[in-house]
Amino acid sequence: MYSPLTIANYFLQKAWCEDTDLTPMQIVKLVYLSHGWYLGENDTPLIRGRIRAWTYGPVIPELYHHIKEYGRGPIMTLIVSPFRAVNDQTVGELDAQFLDVIWAHYKRFSPIQLSGVINQKGSPWDQIASGHCRRELAGRSIPITNATIRDYYKRRIDVANSAG
Repeated sequence: MYSPLTIANYFLQKAWCEDTDLTPMQIVKLVYLSHGWYLGENDTPLIRGRIRAWTYGPVIPELYHHIKEYGRGPIMTLIVSPFRAVNDQTVGELDAQFLDVIWAHYKRFSPIQLSGVINQKGSPWDQIASGHCRRELAGRSIPITNATIRDYYKRRIDVANSAG
């Protein structure tokens, strides 16, 4: 399992190599999607830490709090934690191959398009949000369990495999 900062930095480096910028919203969504697909495929988490349902989608608070200063603008530096071990993590070769597939598929998605993918009907966030009115969810941070995320992405993988 990796720190969400490690996975975020992996995507930032990929983007910069392709002369592309990523916003905080894109990074949070890319790390979340990677975690979801990884759980669905491997039954084990890609990242450690909590994932929460916020008003407009799932958020990884640890990651969000490190990048929120960029607002809607591009992230200009690697994300550094005060905890040195997090900064020293490197992504293993097989996990890098997995992340490269995620990057290739989602790199051209705008922040709004990524939100649309993550918040679609039946998604883990939607399961929580549909149980609360938006006003009730506002300002709250409701956990989304790895089991809920895994089950959703496992179903998506099963549907894709049966289609062809």
